[in-house]
Amino acid sequence: MIETWDKDDAGVEVEKAGKSTRSSVVDAALNKLLKTLDEVEKFYDCIGGIIGYQLVVLELLLSQTAKVRSTLSSHTSESFKNMLQKFHVPFGTNLLKDIEYASQAALWGLEAREHLYFKVFGKQCTTPVAIMTSSVKNNHKHISALFEKHGWFGRGRQNFHLFEQPMVPVVSAEDGQWLCSGPLSRVCKPGGHGAIWKLAYDKGVFEWFYSHGRKAATARQVSNVVAATDVTLLALAGIGLKHEKKLGFASCRRNFGATEGINVLIEKENGNGQWEYGLSCIEYTEFEKYGIKDGPVSFDSLQAEFPANTNVLYIDLKAAEMIGASKSRSCLPGMVLNLKKPVTFVDRFRYFSSNGVRLLLRVIVTKAFGSGGGNILEKMIKIISLDRE
Repeated sequence: MIETWDKDDAGVEVEKAGKSTRSSVVDAALNKLLKTLDEVEKFYDCIGGIIGYQLVVLELLLSQTAKVRSTLSSHTSESFKNMLQKFHVPFGTNLLKDIEYASQAALWGLEAREHLYFKVFGKQCTTPVAIMTSSVKNNHKHISALFEKHGWFGRGRQNFHLFEQPMVPVVSAEDGQWLCSGPLSRVCKPGGHGAIWKLAYDKGVFEWFYSHGRKAATARQVSNVVAATDVTLLALAGIGLKHEKKLGFASCRRNFGATEGINVLIEKENGNGQWEYGLSCIEYTEFEKYGIKDGPVSFDSLQAEFPANTNVLYIDLKAAEMIGASKSRSCLPGMVLNLKKPVTFVDRFRYFSSNGVRLLLRVIVTKAFGSGGGNILEKMIKIISLDRE
């Protein structure tokens, strides 16, 4: 730095023109890097920020890449004796077989719909919509510009809340080092759908919903264009509101071998007469880890035993807010690594493919506790909407 400065006529040090070590290009790259790191540090503050993120990645990487899995230490064996775990197919309402119940549920769901509200009260009610975006392919800017261009589709800017999820560093599956596409440029990807709970809390989305007088919501992927083509969403919301549920899944038939996650009912025994139950999603990349066989329900069937995870949910806002506000590792449910999908990126003007991984957050992991076989899942619901023949 000293070499780039001279004395002017007044004896004041000035930087030499054309010899600055911090060019505009470097400034832009550095600012972008710092912005990314700042977002990671803030979002993962519940596990120690950037350092905590790296530690969790290394822990998961070590557990998944260990070559010797056939033997367990005596300590681990003892732990397994005290903790039995089984996976069951979750129970749920089949909307195709129980048509009458589906019709009733759809009617209950309509109570939150704008047209029924207008018919009953004679005034307009506009449903608030929150959308989680990312910076991949300028997604956030593109979505924002699209809404602006179309005048927020006549619904008013105040009825939309767009919030952008942070990009997380991709690390090499071989050594855990961060992948780079150039100087000061890290390879980053979105952190997964499960980021929505903590991010919604951090960005004030729950308070925003409350200000609109809402106590529950349905969540779905924007890319899932068939999620609302039948009564599934209405029935899901209707059952949830009618029976004051905390969480609901909409599942569908899963074909054998599909690269999709599944919904499962987890049963654990801790050795003290207590049983733990939880509805969860298990990604297809973790079937082997949990001993789940991806097989058909019968010899001549193509349908898998467990239903597919559709990422269509019913959510009690207060219950979801408790997860996002927990300030602990529990607000980042289902942290996993995907070692089966290589990452392709541009490394100094050439394409490069690596077994890169990032910390992915699954949409939801829930638990309920109780002893014996009591009905301890009464606050959870699940709807199975099978494909029509």
